[in-house]
Amino acid sequence: TTDRIIWFIKEAVPLFMLGVLVISILSITSALYYIGLGLSPITSLLGLPPEASIAIILGFIRRDIGATSLVEMPLSFAQTVIGFSLITLFLPCVAAMIMIVKERGVKTSLAIFLFVIGYAVFISWILRIIIPLFIWV
Repeated sequence: TTDRIIWFIKEAVPLFMLGVLVISILSITSALYYIGLGLSPITSLLGLPPEASIAIILGFIRRDIGATSLVEMPLSFAQTVIGFSLITLFLPCVAAMIMIVKERGVKTSLAIFLFVIGYAVFISWILRIIIPLFIWV
C-alpha cells in the first residue's frame, strides 16, 4: 500500500498541478470560452445554457471544478440534474485519463474515451426527455 501511495504521489500529483496550470492559462487567455463554443451543440442538445460547456471542460480537467462551475450557474432543477449527470458519467479527469493510457495503451484508451463520452451524452439526453414527464420544470 505504501508503495502504491508513493507511486500515486509521484505520478498523479504533478498531473493535477499541470491540470490547474492549464485551467489557469486557458482562463487568462479566454481560450476556455472559445473551446466551450465548440461544445455548444452538445449543451443545446441537452437543454443546458452555453456557459455549461465551460463547466464540462473544467470537469474533464478536474471534476470538482466542473461541478462547482455548474453550482454557480442559475440552472433549473432539470438542467442541474442533467449537468451533474453529464459531468459524473463523463470521462475521468485528465490525470486519470493519462493513467488509463499508460495502463491500457492509446488505442484502448481512445475507445474508452469515445464510448464514455457517447454514453454520458446519451444518458443525459435521455434525462432531458424523461425529467419533464415526472416533474414540473
